[in-house]
Amino acid sequence: MTGPRDTDPLARIRAVVEEVERRSQADARREAGRADTVAEAARRGELGPEWRRVQERVDQGRTTLADVFSGKDTSPDAQALAERSRERVTQLAQAARQDESVAEAVEELDAIRTRVQDALGERRPPQQGGAW
Repeated sequence: MTGPRDTDPLARIRAVVEEVERRSQADARREAGRADTVAEAARRGELGPEWRRVQERVDQGRTTLADVFSGKDTSPDAQALAERSRERVTQLAQAARQDESVAEAVEELDAIRTRVQDALGERRPPQQGGAW
């Protein structure tokens, strides 16, 4: 027997959003701890000289990691870290495209979107790459 959450597309979407928010909050807590760990390693020089110098500037209030990775901080050390970060993100994105579970999740989201659009009478063609 199915309940309202099983058949109501909006209820299913709300449930998915609630789960995403719950996971996001948990991720934020983990990330805060991770950021402290990375900062300590950078201060000790374990992440390389660029990281140590950038962390020193962060500690002094002369820059932020957001500025470093957005490109606003144009110091040579910040530029080196930002470039390495972009390279890593590119590698991860390529790996994710090859990951079957990511492809399956995108397909599932597309199917849910189609069902919602059908229910609302707003059927539109899917966007390139599964984007909403």
